[in-house]
Amino acid sequence: MKRVFLLLICTALLFCSTTTVSVISKSVTQTDTYEGWNYVETSFTSSGGTVALAGKLTKLLIMRTSFTIGLECDANGNIITT
Repeated sequence: MKRVFLLLICTALLFCSTTTVSVISKSVTQTDTYEGWNYVETSFTSSGGTVALAGKLTKLLIMRTSFTIGLECDANGNIITT
C-alpha cells in the first residue's frame, strides 16, 4: 500500500442558475508534498459547469500514482463531486 502525502488547495468559482451553469474561474493556490513525493499538474480543464484537475504524484522515479478530481454544479446549484 502506497502512502501519499499531498496538500492541494484548488478553487473554482461557478455560476449556477436554473438555466445556466458555467465556470467563471479556477486556480490551484497551493500544493505541498511530503515524504519525498513530487506533484505535477497534468491538466486543469473546465467545460460548462464542470471543473476537472488531473495530476501525477511520483517518488524516486519508481513510485507513481495519477489522480483526477472533479467538481460539477447542476442547474439547481447543487455541487456534485466526480
